[in-house]
Amino acid sequence: MKMLLIDDHDMFRDGISMLLSREYPQLEILQAKDLPQALKHLANHPNFALILLDLHLQDSSPHENIKHIKSQYPAAPLTIISGEERPEFIRNILTYDINAYIPKTIGNEEFIKAIKQVLTGKKYLPPAIAAEIERSETLGDPAINQMTSRQKQVLSLLAQGENNQQIADRLNISGHTVTVHVKKILKSLNAANRTEAGFLARKYGLV
Repeated sequence: MKMLLIDDHDMFRDGISMLLSREYPQLEILQAKDLPQALKHLANHPNFALILLDLHLQDSSPHENIKHIKSQYPAAPLTIISGEERPEFIRNILTYDINAYIPKTIGNEEFIKAIKQVLTGKKYLPPAIAAEIERSETLGDPAINQMTSRQKQVLSLLAQGENNQQIADRLNISGHTVTVHVKKILKSLNAANRTEAGFLARKYGLV
């Protein structure tokens, strides 16, 4: 059984490898410090039982990391491990059909439990995070709700494929103002680019 561990911190990779090796002595663990190295391993070993990906790798965004792997290896058994625990962020990540989301604050026993669950073909999400996501969905998406009406207008036009100058002309504001709004929108939505922001705008009914 093979596993791919993708994280840009050597000590973290080694620690996870030691923990898993104790539980699964026959497990072969390949490590990657960045996305190019991970894709190389995937090309050479197409039969990984588990892929553990830290979202925040250097020189690449969380969404791009997942999309690169999923676009080339759509059936890849991808499990996310991350220090990010904001429900709105995790909910966006879950739309990529991943196997599990494991926070780095989790204890060793719960981590092993999560891995066992994934290896048996089940999904895993910590109960506390699942409850928080459900609560936030009941209340509405915080990032969308906290936007100004102008930001929502900009986001709606952005989702329709308008560029900054077209948005500026439609709303009768300057191009610089549109640029500022777009930057704030991307940050608020944890979106890597305009395409992802547009996807979320459609998801929450702004288009």
